[in-house]
Amino acid sequence: MTQFVKSNKTMSANLKEFDPGDYSRTVFYIPHNIDLSWNYVGPGDFWPGGIDHLLDRVRGNIQNNTDVVVLWGAPNRLHLYPECVDRINQFAESIPNPVVLFNGNYSAKDTSRLRCGYSEFAYFEHIVRSTWSQCDIAAPRSKQFTMMGTKDYPTRKYILSQIVEHGVDSNAYISYKQINTGAITVGNYSQEEIDHIVDVANRVDSRLPWPVLDNSIEFPQLPRQVLLDSYVNMITDTYFEGDLFVSEKVYTAIAHGQMFVMLAPAGTLAYLRSRGYQTFGDHIDESYDQIENNWQRLQAVAQILITLAESDLADLYARCRHIVEHNHHLFYTRDTQAEFVAKIQHFSS
Repeated sequence: MTQFVKSNKTMSANLKEFDPGDYSRTVFYIPHNIDLSWNYVGPGDFWPGGIDHLLDRVRGNIQNNTDVVVLWGAPNRLHLYPECVDRINQFAESIPNPVVLFNGNYSAKDTSRLRCGYSEFAYFEHIVRSTWSQCDIAAPRSKQFTMMGTKDYPTRKYILSQIVEHGVDSNAYISYKQINTGAITVGNYSQEEIDHIVDVANRVDSRLPWPVLDNSIEFPQLPRQVLLDSYVNMITDTYFEGDLFVSEKVYTAIAHGQMFVMLAPAGTLAYLRSRGYQTFGDHIDESYDQIENNWQRLQAVAQILITLAESDLADLYARCRHIVEHNHHLFYTRDTQAEFVAKIQHFSS
Protein backbone atom coordinates (compact mmCIF):
# COMPACT_ATOMS: atom_id res chain seq x y z
CA MET A 1 0.00 0.00 0.00
CA THR A 2 1.61 3.24 -1.12
CA GLN A 3 1.94 5.81 1.65
CA PHE A 4 1.00 9.49 1.21
CA VAL A 5 -0.70 8.86 -2.14
CA LYS A 6 -3.64 11.08 -3.02
CA SER A 7 -6.19 10.57 -5.74
CA ASN A 8 -6.41 13.04 -8.61
CA LYS A 9 -9.02 12.47 -11.29
CA THR A 10 -7.35 14.87 -13.69
CA MET A 11 -4.14 12.83 -13.83
CA SER A 12 -3.31 10.21 -16.38
CA ALA A 13 -4.91 6.87 -15.62
CA ASN A 14 -1.41 5.41 -15.44
CA LEU A 15 -0.14 7.73 -12.72
CA LYS A 16 -0.92 8.56 -9.13
CA GLU A 17 0.16 11.57 -7.14
CA PHE A 18 2.78 11.00 -4.49
CA ASP A 19 3.63 13.53 -1.80
CA PRO A 20 7.04 12.88 -0.21
CA GLY A 21 6.00 14.97 2.76
CA ASP A 22 8.97 17.35 2.74
CA TYR A 23 7.56 20.43 1.03
CA SER A 24 3.82 20.94 0.69
CA ARG A 25 3.96 22.11 -2.91
CA THR A 26 6.12 19.28 -4.14
CA VAL A 27 4.78 16.02 -5.54
CA PHE A 28 5.85 13.19 -7.79
CA TYR A 29 3.66 11.21 -10.14
CA ILE A 30 4.39 7.50 -10.16
CA PRO A 31 2.93 4.53 -12.06
CA HIS A 32 -0.05 2.86 -10.42
CA ASN A 33 1.68 -0.50 -10.50
CA ILE A 34 4.44 0.68 -8.13
CA ASP A 35 3.86 0.93 -4.39
CA LEU A 36 6.34 2.74 -2.18
CA SER A 37 7.08 2.26 1.48
CA TRP A 38 8.44 5.75 2.09
CA ASN A 39 10.84 6.49 4.94
CA TYR A 40 12.37 9.90 5.52
CA VAL A 41 16.03 9.64 6.58
CA GLY A 42 17.70 12.57 8.29
CA PRO A 43 21.25 12.91 9.59
CA GLY A 44 19.98 12.00 13.07
CA ASP A 45 18.77 8.66 11.71
CA PHE A 46 21.82 7.81 9.65
CA TRP A 47 24.59 7.40 12.16
CA PRO A 48 25.64 4.41 14.29
CA GLY A 49 23.52 5.50 17.26
CA GLY A 50 20.36 5.94 15.24
CA ILE A 51 20.40 3.39 12.43
CA ASP A 52 18.76 0.53 14.33
CA HIS A 53 15.84 2.72 15.40
CA LEU A 54 15.44 3.88 11.80
CA LEU A 55 15.40 0.35 10.42
CA ASP A 56 12.87 -0.78 13.04
CA ARG A 57 10.61 2.03 11.87
CA VAL A 58 11.20 1.13 8.22
CA ARG A 59 10.32 -2.51 8.84
CA GLY A 60 7.09 -1.47 10.54
CA ASN A 61 6.05 0.63 7.52
CA ILE A 62 6.23 -2.21 5.00
CA GLN A 63 2.75 -3.43 4.09
CA ASN A 64 3.34 -5.69 1.09
CA ASN A 65 6.22 -7.80 -0.20
CA THR A 66 6.05 -5.84 -3.46
CA ASP A 67 6.55 -2.40 -1.88
CA VAL A 68 9.69 -0.60 -2.98
CA VAL A 69 11.27 0.37 0.34
CA VAL A 70 12.61 3.89 -0.10
CA LEU A 71 15.08 5.34 2.39
CA TRP A 72 14.59 8.98 1.45
CA GLY A 73 17.75 10.89 2.28
CA ALA A 74 17.79 13.06 -0.87
CA PRO A 75 17.05 16.26 1.11
CA ASN A 76 20.08 15.60 3.34
CA ARG A 77 23.82 14.99 3.22
CA LEU A 78 24.19 11.48 4.65
CA HIS A 79 27.61 10.12 5.57
CA LEU A 80 27.88 6.41 4.83
CA TYR A 81 29.27 5.21 8.14
CA PRO A 82 30.50 1.61 7.76
CA GLU A 83 28.29 0.47 10.64
CA CYS A 84 25.23 1.99 8.97
CA VAL A 85 26.09 0.35 5.66
CA ASP A 86 26.44 -3.02 7.41
CA ARG A 87 23.08 -2.63 9.15
CA ILE A 88 21.32 -1.66 5.91
CA ASN A 89 22.88 -4.57 4.08
CA GLN A 90 21.63 -6.96 6.75
CA PHE A 91 18.18 -5.38 6.64
CA ALA A 92 17.93 -5.50 2.83
CA GLU A 93 18.91 -9.16 2.79
CA SER A 94 16.32 -10.03 5.44
CA ILE A 95 13.25 -8.90 3.46
CA PRO A 96 11.92 -9.76 -0.02
CA ASN A 97 11.32 -6.12 -0.95
CA PRO A 98 13.66 -4.07 -3.10
CA VAL A 99 15.36 -1.39 -0.99
CA VAL A 100 16.85 1.86 -2.31
CA LEU A 101 18.70 4.57 -0.43
CA PHE A 102 18.52 8.08 -1.90
CA ASN A 103 21.25 10.47 -0.77
CA GLY A 104 21.79 14.20 -1.21
CA ASN A 105 25.51 13.73 -0.60
CA TYR A 106 26.90 13.92 -4.14
CA SER A 107 30.40 12.86 -3.11
CA ALA A 108 29.52 10.01 -0.77
CA LYS A 109 32.20 7.33 -0.68
CA ASP A 110 32.00 3.55 -0.37
CA THR A 111 28.63 3.29 -2.10
CA SER A 112 29.84 0.06 -3.71
CA ARG A 113 29.65 -1.62 -0.29
CA LEU A 114 25.87 -1.22 -0.22
CA ARG A 115 23.99 -4.38 -1.20
CA CYS A 116 20.78 -2.46 -1.81
CA GLY A 117 19.90 0.11 -4.41
CA TYR A 118 21.63 3.48 -4.13
CA SER A 119 20.91 6.69 -5.99
CA GLU A 120 21.44 10.41 -5.91
CA PHE A 121 18.61 12.69 -6.99
CA ALA A 122 18.65 16.44 -7.56
CA TYR A 123 15.71 16.90 -5.23
CA PHE A 124 16.15 20.61 -4.69
CA GLU A 125 16.19 21.19 -8.42
CA HIS A 126 12.81 19.45 -8.48
CA ILE A 127 11.25 21.32 -5.57
CA VAL A 128 12.38 24.76 -6.72
CA ARG A 129 10.79 24.29 -10.12
CA SER A 130 7.67 23.01 -8.35
CA THR A 131 7.69 26.15 -6.22
CA TRP A 132 8.53 28.94 -8.68
CA SER A 133 6.47 29.31 -11.83
CA GLN A 134 8.46 30.47 -14.85
CA CYS A 135 8.71 34.25 -15.04
CA ASP A 136 10.09 36.93 -17.34
CA ILE A 137 13.78 37.52 -16.60
CA ALA A 138 14.30 40.20 -19.27
CA ALA A 139 13.41 43.27 -17.22
CA PRO A 140 16.20 45.73 -16.25
CA ARG A 141 17.88 45.24 -12.87
CA SER A 142 18.85 47.99 -10.46
CA LYS A 143 21.01 46.26 -7.82
CA GLN A 144 24.38 44.55 -8.07
CA PHE A 145 23.92 41.76 -5.55
CA THR A 146 21.55 39.68 -3.49
CA MET A 147 22.69 37.89 -0.34
CA MET A 148 19.96 36.21 1.67
CA GLY A 149 20.12 33.65 4.47
CA THR A 150 18.80 32.66 7.86
CA LYS A 151 21.80 30.98 9.50
CA ASP A 152 24.64 32.88 11.14
CA TYR A 153 27.95 31.07 10.64
CA PRO A 154 31.41 32.70 10.84
CA THR A 155 32.21 31.96 7.17
CA ARG A 156 28.94 33.53 6.03
CA LYS A 157 29.37 36.53 8.30
CA TYR A 158 32.93 36.86 7.00
CA ILE A 159 31.50 37.37 3.50
CA LEU A 160 28.90 39.81 4.84
CA SER A 161 31.64 41.75 6.59
CA GLN A 162 33.58 41.98 3.32
CA ILE A 163 30.44 43.26 1.62
CA VAL A 164 30.12 46.04 4.19
CA GLU A 165 33.84 46.87 4.31
CA HIS A 166 33.94 47.43 0.55
CA GLY A 167 30.64 49.32 0.38
CA VAL A 168 28.87 46.64 -1.60
CA ASP A 169 25.86 46.77 0.71
CA SER A 170 24.88 50.16 -0.70
CA ASN A 171 23.93 48.49 -3.97
CA ALA A 172 22.61 45.15 -2.76
CA TYR A 173 19.62 43.40 -1.31
CA ILE A 174 20.73 41.75 1.94
CA SER A 175 18.89 39.68 4.50
CA TYR A 176 20.90 38.19 7.37
CA LYS A 177 18.44 36.94 9.95
CA GLN A 178 20.59 35.05 12.49
CA ILE A 179 17.86 32.48 13.15
CA ASN A 180 20.54 29.90 13.91
CA THR A 181 24.11 30.54 14.98
CA GLY A 182 27.15 28.31 15.00
CA ALA A 183 30.91 28.26 15.38
CA ILE A 184 33.62 26.76 13.18
CA THR A 185 33.93 23.16 14.32
CA VAL A 186 34.89 21.40 11.07
CA GLY A 187 36.96 22.08 8.00
CA ASN A 188 40.62 21.59 8.99
CA TYR A 189 41.26 25.28 9.65
CA SER A 190 44.26 26.29 11.69
CA GLN A 191 43.54 28.20 14.87
CA GLU A 192 45.12 31.28 13.28
CA GLU A 193 42.72 31.01 10.34
CA ILE A 194 39.72 30.57 12.63
CA ASP A 195 40.76 33.60 14.67
CA HIS A 196 41.08 35.70 11.51
CA ILE A 197 37.69 34.60 10.15
CA VAL A 198 35.98 35.35 13.45
CA ASP A 199 37.74 38.71 13.81
CA VAL A 200 36.70 39.88 10.36
CA ALA A 201 33.20 38.47 10.78
CA ASN A 202 32.65 40.26 14.08
CA ARG A 203 33.43 43.63 12.52
CA VAL A 204 29.91 43.68 11.11
CA ASP A 205 28.21 42.98 14.44
CA SER A 206 27.25 46.64 14.90
CA ARG A 207 25.04 46.31 11.82
CA LEU A 208 23.24 43.20 13.10
CA PRO A 209 20.56 42.09 13.16
CA TRP A 210 20.37 43.15 9.52
CA PRO A 211 16.99 44.52 8.46
CA VAL A 212 15.17 41.66 6.76
CA LEU A 213 13.57 41.66 3.32
CA ASP A 214 10.80 39.25 4.25
CA ASN A 215 9.20 37.69 7.30
CA SER A 216 9.77 34.04 6.47
CA ILE A 217 12.52 31.48 6.88
CA GLU A 218 11.16 29.30 4.04
CA PHE A 219 12.41 29.90 0.50
CA PRO A 220 8.95 29.79 -1.18
CA GLN A 221 8.15 33.06 0.62
CA LEU A 222 11.20 34.92 -0.70
CA PRO A 223 10.30 38.21 -2.41
CA ARG A 224 10.65 37.45 -6.11
CA GLN A 225 11.00 41.10 -7.07
CA VAL A 226 14.30 41.23 -5.14
CA LEU A 227 15.69 38.24 -7.04
CA LEU A 228 14.55 39.70 -10.36
CA ASP A 229 16.10 43.10 -9.61
CA SER A 230 19.72 42.07 -8.95
CA TYR A 231 22.48 40.76 -11.19
CA VAL A 232 24.46 38.42 -8.93
CA ASN A 233 23.29 36.12 -6.16
CA MET A 234 25.99 35.67 -3.51
CA ILE A 235 24.89 32.20 -2.45
CA THR A 236 25.81 30.97 1.02
CA ASP A 237 24.82 27.35 0.61
CA THR A 238 23.72 24.98 3.36
CA TYR A 239 27.27 23.69 3.75
CA PHE A 240 30.62 25.29 2.97
CA GLU A 241 32.94 22.54 4.21
CA GLY A 242 32.84 18.84 3.51
CA ASP A 243 31.08 16.68 0.97
CA LEU A 244 29.12 18.06 -1.94
CA PHE A 245 25.52 19.08 -1.28
CA VAL A 246 23.49 21.46 -3.44
CA SER A 247 20.44 23.09 -1.88
CA GLU A 248 17.60 25.12 -3.35
CA LYS A 249 19.57 28.37 -3.37
CA VAL A 250 21.38 28.09 -6.70
CA TYR A 251 18.25 26.82 -8.47
CA THR A 252 16.34 29.80 -7.09
CA ALA A 253 19.00 32.08 -8.63
CA ILE A 254 18.73 30.26 -11.97
CA ALA A 255 14.94 30.50 -11.91
CA HIS A 256 15.22 34.28 -11.59
CA GLY A 257 17.89 34.85 -14.20
CA GLN A 258 20.74 35.67 -11.82
CA MET A 259 24.44 35.07 -12.13
CA PHE A 260 25.85 33.43 -9.03
CA VAL A 261 28.94 33.05 -6.86
CA MET A 262 28.82 30.18 -4.38
CA LEU A 263 30.12 29.86 -0.85
CA ALA A 264 29.82 26.08 -1.04
CA PRO A 265 31.89 22.90 -1.02
CA ALA A 266 34.58 22.51 -3.66
CA GLY A 267 33.23 20.97 -6.84
CA THR A 268 29.77 22.55 -6.66
CA LEU A 269 30.11 24.39 -9.98
CA ALA A 270 31.53 21.26 -11.60
CA TYR A 271 28.47 19.35 -10.41
CA LEU A 272 26.13 21.94 -11.92
CA ARG A 273 28.00 21.69 -15.22
CA SER A 274 27.61 17.90 -15.10
CA ARG A 275 23.87 18.55 -14.98
CA GLY A 276 24.08 20.63 -18.15
CA TYR A 277 24.10 24.07 -16.56
CA GLN A 278 26.65 26.66 -17.60
CA THR A 279 28.65 28.75 -15.17
CA PHE A 280 30.54 31.98 -15.70
CA GLY A 281 34.18 30.93 -15.84
CA ASP A 282 34.79 32.65 -19.18
CA HIS A 283 33.92 35.97 -17.57
CA ILE A 284 34.83 35.69 -13.87
CA ASP A 285 37.43 33.66 -12.00
CA GLU A 286 35.72 30.44 -10.93
CA SER A 287 38.90 28.66 -9.92
CA TYR A 288 37.66 28.85 -6.33
CA ASP A 289 35.49 25.83 -7.10
CA GLN A 290 38.63 23.71 -7.46
CA ILE A 291 40.20 24.80 -4.16
CA GLU A 292 39.85 22.01 -1.62
CA ASN A 293 41.37 24.04 1.23
CA ASN A 294 38.42 25.76 2.91
CA TRP A 295 40.37 28.78 4.14
CA GLN A 296 41.83 29.44 0.70
CA ARG A 297 38.44 28.94 -0.98
CA LEU A 298 36.83 31.41 1.42
CA GLN A 299 39.48 34.02 0.56
CA ALA A 300 38.98 33.39 -3.16
CA VAL A 301 35.19 33.81 -2.93
CA ALA A 302 35.57 37.05 -0.98
CA GLN A 303 38.02 38.39 -3.58
CA ILE A 304 35.67 37.56 -6.45
CA LEU A 305 32.87 39.44 -4.72
CA ILE A 306 35.09 42.49 -4.30
CA THR A 307 36.23 42.31 -7.93
CA LEU A 308 32.65 42.05 -9.16
CA ALA A 309 31.62 45.02 -7.01
CA GLU A 310 34.23 47.11 -8.79
CA SER A 311 33.03 45.96 -12.22
CA ASP A 312 30.33 47.22 -14.54
CA LEU A 313 27.85 44.47 -13.69
CA ALA A 314 25.29 45.66 -16.20
CA ASP A 315 27.85 45.14 -18.96
CA LEU A 316 29.02 41.82 -17.50
CA TYR A 317 25.45 40.61 -17.22
CA ALA A 318 24.80 41.54 -20.82
CA ARG A 319 27.85 39.50 -21.90
CA CYS A 320 26.64 36.56 -19.80
CA ARG A 321 23.05 36.85 -20.93
CA HIS A 322 23.27 33.73 -23.09
CA ILE A 323 24.44 31.71 -20.06
CA VAL A 324 21.63 33.01 -17.87
CA GLU A 325 19.06 32.25 -20.57
CA HIS A 326 20.48 28.78 -21.20
CA ASN A 327 20.28 27.93 -17.51
CA HIS A 328 16.77 29.34 -17.15
CA HIS A 329 15.55 27.37 -20.18
CA LEU A 330 17.20 24.13 -19.04
CA PHE A 331 15.82 24.52 -15.54
CA TYR A 332 12.24 24.83 -16.74
CA THR A 333 12.42 22.15 -19.43
CA ARG A 334 14.33 19.40 -17.62
CA ASP A 335 11.99 16.63 -16.49
CA THR A 336 13.15 15.71 -12.99
CA GLN A 337 9.80 13.99 -12.54
CA ALA A 338 10.75 11.53 -15.30
CA GLU A 339 14.22 11.12 -13.77
CA PHE A 340 12.69 10.13 -10.45
CA VAL A 341 10.24 7.67 -12.01
CA ALA A 342 13.03 6.08 -14.04
CA LYS A 343 15.06 5.52 -10.87
CA ILE A 344 12.11 4.00 -9.03
CA GLN A 345 11.27 1.75 -11.97
CA HIS A 346 14.89 0.61 -12.17
CA PHE A 347 14.93 -0.44 -8.54
CA SER A 348 11.43 -1.96 -8.60
CA SER A 349 12.28 -4.42 -11.39
